[in-house]
Amino acid sequence: MVITYTSYRIIKKFALTLLVLVVPLPLMSSPQLPQENGLSTENIGSLPYIKLRPETLLAYSSLHPNNYIRSFNMGIQPPHFLQNRHAFALNTQTNNASVSIKEITLKKQRQLYTATIRAIYSGNKKDPDIAREKLRNYPLLPYIKYHELRSSINKVTPTEIDEYILTNPDVPVAIFLKTRKLFSLAKAKKWEEFLAYYSPSTDIKLSCYFQQALLNTQDKVSTSDDIKNLWLVGKSQPKNCDPVFNAWIESDHFDSSYAWNRYILALKNGHPSLAKYLIKYLPENHKKIAKLGINLYRHPEKIESLGVSMNEKQKDIFHIALSRLIYKNPGKAGDLISTLTQKYKLNASEVSPHQEQLAIILAVRFLPEAEKWLEIANKDKLDPVLNELNIRTSLRNLEWKKANKKINALPLEALNSDRWQYWQARTLQLAEIEAPADSENTLQKLAKKPNFYGHMARNGEQAEFSLVKKPVKNSPSQKKTTSKQINVRRAYEFHVLGQHTNARREWRYAMQSLNPEQRLVAAELAQDWGGPSLSIRAANLATPHNNFDLRFPMGYSHEVSTYANRTLTNQELIFALIRQESLFTPDARSHAGALGIMQIMPETAKRVAKKNNISYLGSRDLLNPEKNIHIGTTFLKQLVTRFDGNEVLAMAAYNAGPHRVKKWIPKETALPLDVWIETIPFKETRNYVKHLLINKEIYREKLGLNSPNTSFDMMINPS
Repeated sequence: MVITYTSYRIIKKFALTLLVLVVPLPLMSSPQLPQENGLSTENIGSLPYIKLRPETLLAYSSLHPNNYIRSFNMGIQPPHFLQNRHAFALNTQTNNASVSIKEITLKKQRQLYTATIRAIYSGNKKDPDIAREKLRNYPLLPYIKYHELRSSINKVTPTEIDEYILTNPDVPVAIFLKTRKLFSLAKAKKWEEFLAYYSPSTDIKLSCYFQQALLNTQDKVSTSDDIKNLWLVGKSQPKNCDPVFNAWIESDHFDSSYAWNRYILALKNGHPSLAKYLIKYLPENHKKIAKLGINLYRHPEKIESLGVSMNEKQKDIFHIALSRLIYKNPGKAGDLISTLTQKYKLNASEVSPHQEQLAIILAVRFLPEAEKWLEIANKDKLDPVLNELNIRTSLRNLEWKKANKKINALPLEALNSDRWQYWQARTLQLAEIEAPADSENTLQKLAKKPNFYGHMARNGEQAEFSLVKKPVKNSPSQKKTTSKQINVRRAYEFHVLGQHTNARREWRYAMQSLNPEQRLVAAELAQDWGGPSLSIRAANLATPHNNFDLRFPMGYSHEVSTYANRTLTNQELIFALIRQESLFTPDARSHAGALGIMQIMPETAKRVAKKNNISYLGSRDLLNPEKNIHIGTTFLKQLVTRFDGNEVLAMAAYNAGPHRVKKWIPKETALPLDVWIETIPFKETRNYVKHLLINKEIYREKLGLNSPNTSFDMMINPS
C-alpha cells in the first residue's frame, strides 16, 4: 500500500486523535514464526562497526557513503512476500484487546514515519516537525533528523553534523553524514572547509581529495609519502587522483624509479594497459626495456629472446614473463626452468617462487608431472598448501598407499585434524589393506561429529542432530529485556518495513553490546519475528554454537515447498543452498553481481526465465524472494538434470559453473565421490560443496525425511 500526500493529510487527522488516547509502549516479541537461514560460523567475519567514544566518532571517516543503500522501501506494509509472516503481536501474555491497541499505535507510527521520510525528500519541511512530536517514543525517530541532514547535505554545516553524531552515537549510519559532507565540500571545491573538517580516511577518493585540498590551498605538492603510497599500486586509481598525480610528477618529489615500480606492479596484477601508459614517465633508456616487457607479458614463450646477461630491470621483466609462461603453458615452462636457471645463474630465492607456482598450476589442473614439481618445490615438507596438494594429487591418481604415506608424514598438528584423520583411515580402506583396529575407531569417532568429515564417515547413515545438546530456551523476561535494547528495537522496525540493509546495520551494532549468551536470546527473538538472517547472524556469534534450530532455520518454507514440488527438486537441497548462498537474506548482493536469496546472476535469470516461460521483468525481480526461489530452483533442477541426477556435481556447478565442473570430471578412471570432492581444484567450490552437504543432512532431519542420504561409495564416472 502506498499513501499519497493528500491521503496522508486525511489519515493524519485520524492518527492525531488516536495518538492522544494511546501512549506508545516498548516493543516486545511477536509469536514464533518459521525460521530463516544463514551461514556457518566460519563465514562470519569481524563486525564492521567499532564501538567508539563520541569524540572519536567525529574523527572517523573511513565509511564510504556508497555503502549506504540509497533506495528506500517507502511502502507502509512489508513486501507482499512477508506480509502474512508478521502478526505484529507485542506479548503473547497480554490480552487481545491490549495487543490490538499497541499494534494499531505501532502501525500508525510506521505509516507516519515512512510518509515523513518521503516528505523530507520531496522538499516538505513542515511534516518532519509535526511528526517528531508524535513519534517521540518511536525507535526510528533519530532517522528523521538523519534524513533531513542527508537530503540537504550541501547546505548543512559540519557543526550540525558533528552535533548529530555526538548526540546519536548508537545510530550506525550517523558517521556516513561526515563522509557525505566531505564529498560535498570537495565537489564544490571548498578546500579550506574540507581541510578543516577532514580526518584521515581509508577511502581512496577522500584521500585524493585531501591531497587536492592541500595542493589548492598551499599551492605546492605535499612532501609526505601519502601521494607516493597512492601512486604505487598495480591498478588505476580514481579520476580525482589525477590532478594530484600530475602535479606530483612535475614536482621535485617525483623520481622515475616510482614509475618503474608501478609499471612492474601493474604487470604483476594483470594490467598491461596501465603498464603501457606508465612508459611515458620513464627515462628514454628504460622505455625500450619496458616495451619489451609488455611484449613478453603478452608472448611469454619468447622469454629466451632476452640476452645472456641481464641488468636489474631486465630481471624484473624476466620474472614476470616466466610467471606468465607458467600460467599459460606450464608444460613448456617446466621444460625451460632448469635451462633458464643455469643461463641466468638464478639463486634459490629467485627460482623457488617459480617452482612453487608451477607445482600449484600443474596440481590444480590435474596435469602430469605435478607430483614431481610438488616434491621439488616442497622438499622440506614445510608448506601446508603444497603438502595438501601433494596428497590430493595421489588421491586423484588413485594411489591410495602413496597418499596414506604422505598423510602419515604430515606434522602432528595437521595430522590430528578431522580431515586428515578421515583420509588416513579412508586410504587404508581404499587400498584394501588390513587396517589397524584404531583406524575403524577413527571413523566411528568422526561419525559422531556434526561436520563434513563426520558426514563422510557416516557414509549415508543419518546423524541425529536433534540429539546434539541444545541450549535451554530463554525465558520471556530475558527476551523482554533484550527486546528493549534500542538497536534491537530499530532492527525490528526496519525488518517490518522491509528495509533489510538498515535492519542488518542496527542488528550488527546491537550485537556488539551483547555478550555471547545474550546474543542467543537475540537470535531467538529474531526467530520469533520471522527474521531468519538476523537470527542466524546472532546465533553464530552466540555461545554455545550447537543450536541447529536457530542456525539452520527453514525460512520461506511455503515458497521452497511450492517450487520444490513444481520442479521435482529436493527441499533439503534448496534450503541448504539458500543458507549457504545468502543466509536467507532477500536483498543479498555479491561483488560479482549475483542477487537475492539464491544469489542468481541477472543474465542467468534472464536465460532461465525465457527457457521456462517464467515472468521476469529484470534484475529487481531477483530481490523478491518468491521470484528468486522460483528461478533459482528451476536453474538448480536444470543442473541436476544436466549431471544425470548427481546433486553433488550440480552443487559444484551452481558455484563454479557447469563448464568448469565438466572439466573436473575424470576422463579415464572413475573416482569415489569423497575423493572427487576433496580434489575439486577451486578452494571456494570445494568448501562450498562441503558446507552444502552438511547443511543438506541437517535439513533432511529437520524435514523428517527418510530418503537415502549421500553415499560416498558413489563413483564419479568418466565423462
